[in-house]
Amino acid sequence: MMKIMKGQQKKPNTSKHKFGYEVPPQGRYDIAKLLDMKAGDSKWADSIKMEIENLWTWDTFEEFDPKNAPDLDEYQFVNLMMCFDCKFDGRHKSRLVANGARTADLDASIYSGVVSIRAVRLLLFLAQLNGLEVCAADVSQAYLYSDCMEKIYTKAGPEFGPEWEGKYLRIRKALYGLKSSAAAYHMHLSKVLYKLGFIPSRADSDLWIKDCDSHYEYIATWVDDLLIASK
Repeated sequence: MMKIMKGQQKKPNTSKHKFGYEVPPQGRYDIAKLLDMKAGDSKWADSIKMEIENLWTWDTFEEFDPKNAPDLDEYQFVNLMMCFDCKFDGRHKSRLVANGARTADLDASIYSGVVSIRAVRLLLFLAQLNGLEVCAADVSQAYLYSDCMEKIYTKAGPEFGPEWEGKYLRIRKALYGLKSSAAAYHMHLSKVLYKLGFIPSRADSDLWIKDCDSHYEYIATWVDDLLIASK
């Protein structure tokens, strides 16, 4: 029993190495700064800056004053943390994530549907049978296309820079980590596919079909990943 409990203990909050680079622990902005100083470069700082600039570009936040919010009791506060990763080509990646686990549970579904393996095989078979080209793609900054379904606010940390650090911000977009974000994005993607003339198949609601008169075209969706069979 002691061995089992020891195996379930959380790993120490220390850096790890990936593709030859030291990666900070999740949420440790301070260690990311120290690693830049140690390496004599600004790779983590640059990736953090790029992430924050992208979020502002997508109008993810707006300044929020809790003292002047008459409906403050309807809002929930969440902490944000910067998560770090390193890609195989050496790119340093940072992503700001909300701690949605601390917010109240929702009555509605919080999941984004994913296509089944059987439906993917069917798509590939039909593409081969009908001479369709197959293309795989993903949607960049996917969740930020949709609006936040919850009333959430946060407090900007040092990663926002001295201009915004310490200020309260309302979260306007479906930020990664919030309970409703996956469902909000799935709803937005479905609306876009309907506008493009696609309808969900009866076999799998995440395998979308479009009647192009002479042939059918298909899009399989797996959260923000797409598999497209088209002329």
